[in-house]
This record gives sequence, C-alpha cells and structure tokens, in this order.
Amino acid sequence: MTVTKDEKKKPEAVAANSSDDDSDFNFIQKWVFPVRMHELPKVLPVVLLLGLALLVYTANRDVKDAVVFREEAQSMMTIQYCKVLVMICAIPVATIFLKLDNLVSRDFIFFQVLFFFYPIFCSVMQLTV
Repeated sequence: MTVTKDEKKKPEAVAANSSDDDSDFNFIQKWVFPVRMHELPKVLPVVLLLGLALLVYTANRDVKDAVVFREEAQSMMTIQYCKVLVMICAIPVATIFLKLDNLVSRDFIFFQVLFFFYPIFCSVMQLTV
C-alpha cells in the first residue's frame, strides 16, 4: 500500500484547524469548567444524568440503611441476603434487556421500561406521603 501526499497531509491539516488547544481558556476556566459553548448541549445532559444517578444511588443507600439496620442482631445476614437477591434478579433482567435490544428499537425499550417502573414509583411515592 502506497500513501499519497494528500493522505499524509490530512492529519496535519486537521490538527492545524482543530480548536482543541486550550489557549482560549484562561487559567481558572481551564481548571474549573473547560467546556466550550458549542459543547454545552452534549455536556449538560450527561451531567444531569450523572447527577440524577447519584441522587438515586444515595436515596437507595439511605433507604437500605433505614430498613436493614433496624434490627441490629440480624443486620449482617440481611445485608448479604439483599445483595444476593439483587444480583439474582439483575442477571435475568439484563439478559432480557440484551435480547430485546437486538429485536426492537431503543425507543420501544425505553418506553416499555418507563411504563414498567412508573406505576411502581408512583405507588411507592403514595406510600411515603
């Protein structure tokens, strides 16, 4: 395979025209929030999803602590039981999700999962109010 002169120049031309250098950021912006304005529509949804995942994880941990540690004598056995039960339930759910991913569109899967968990979420919220 021979490489022409045009193919050799393409990476150099891309690097020269790239705006990935941080020269337009000041020192504080480079360390605190190094995101350009045209990148915000992609960065903000990811940051929002990570924040919501952290919120759900924290709420789940707090609820587990409140429910599981109520009985001090059996708390160690209960924690192990909860972990094993979650893993046993998660394996078939992940397998079903992977099989569905190959068969139907992702929008369909999203709405099916949403319609499955929404009534559960609403019923739990009704019980806590």
